[in-house]
Amino acid sequence: MTTANPAMTDDEFSRQLEDSGAKWIVCSDDKVEAAAKAAMKHRIPLDHVVTFDPSLDKTVKAKNIRGILEAMKAQHVKEEDVFVDVPERDLELSTAILPYSSGTTGTAKGVCLSHYNVMANLLQQYCVSAKYMDPKSNSSLCILPTLSRHGHDECTAAYDISGNQKYKLTNLPLVPPVCLLLAKSPLVDSYDLSSITRIAVGAAPLGRDLELELKRRFSGAAVFQGYGLTEMTKVGLRIQKPQSTSTSASAAISGTIGCIVPNMECKVIDDEGKELGPNIDGEICVRGPNVTRQYLAKPEATKLTIVDGWLHTGDIGHYDDRQLFYIVDRKKELIKYKGLQVAPAELENHLLTHPDVIDAAAIPLYDPSQATELPLAFVVLRDGAKTHPDEIRAYVDGKVANHKKLRGGVRIIDAIPKSASGKILRRILKDKINEEQRGTGTSAKL
Repeated sequence: MTTANPAMTDDEFSRQLEDSGAKWIVCSDDKVEAAAKAAMKHRIPLDHVVTFDPSLDKTVKAKNIRGILEAMKAQHVKEEDVFVDVPERDLELSTAILPYSSGTTGTAKGVCLSHYNVMANLLQQYCVSAKYMDPKSNSSLCILPTLSRHGHDECTAAYDISGNQKYKLTNLPLVPPVCLLLAKSPLVDSYDLSSITRIAVGAAPLGRDLELELKRRFSGAAVFQGYGLTEMTKVGLRIQKPQSTSTSASAAISGTIGCIVPNMECKVIDDEGKELGPNIDGEICVRGPNVTRQYLAKPEATKLTIVDGWLHTGDIGHYDDRQLFYIVDRKKELIKYKGLQVAPAELENHLLTHPDVIDAAAIPLYDPSQATELPLAFVVLRDGAKTHPDEIRAYVDGKVANHKKLRGGVRIIDAIPKSASGKILRRILKDKINEEQRGTGTSAKL
């Protein structure tokens, strides 16, 4: 099974369909026509497109899930006839889930997660949560779409805090932009949210100041962050026990992504691969039963990312004397807009297709008002070109999914800074933005 972002353009979805080799498409009703179009392009029978509305059967020849379930019931199909047992010897080798992870090259890669990976990570999380969570007395609000491991699709649904009055929720899984909303919205004061005891934040880093502000707003709740990548199945590091809700205790532990979950190893290395000690920044590497073995049909990318079983995350961080880990930067140059990954190289490729653009670079621009990074582009125009930045922005926005749009804007400069080997020196561009924003009193956090 592979998952696709419903915000994808037709071309993006088509590329993933071809790469994954999917034979069936299950989609929401509003996407059935796009799914049918892609199916025909890739010679997938239309009756292999499954939706939820029976009325769509005749218009696009798609099947509907209710009809399939009713037919199975009428034919007395048993559970053992539907689910296939995987031989134990194949559990580590056979792919159960194929989510896609963007890379710095701009090419989305299929991450082969085996049955073993999935079960191992479920047990790792259970070992942590079972210590202090009673499933009979705990309930969670699911506002994050389940497209990926933390449900880190763009969170467009506002948290309906009035629902808490009825259901007395205890757990809130959130992403930073929603944390910002809850930390600042005056609506929060109008409702009884005392039942909430745990707020788990993932998909993107939560700034220390925002974390403390959220803790002050939800004084009876423990707020903590977790850390994981698609290549880790879901979670690799997290707080192992509920934090104290006191302000002083919370401040002492704020900003950490926690320690490694059971049955995992983690190390921090320098550029030469030497292992570093506590409080020294380097690249975080992890190894464990939840780590993928490979990318789909991309052996070179697999070799670069997974070395002797160690997943090189591309994230820069350190651990302290308490063995709590902290993320300080990303070695990978991905932009994270509301938890969704945006590859700069992909945006640059689109920018370079504009007839007036001869060079381009994309970087993240942190917007504190939204608690997220925005894609920002720098371009060099051909001699004599008078194209306005807004025209270039509209040109790219029309080619990409919603979360990849150039919300940070487009800036025209004389030259893109590059190394002798031709690598874009994004840090110079980031420093330029930082300097500008310091002059205006705005925090850039690049």
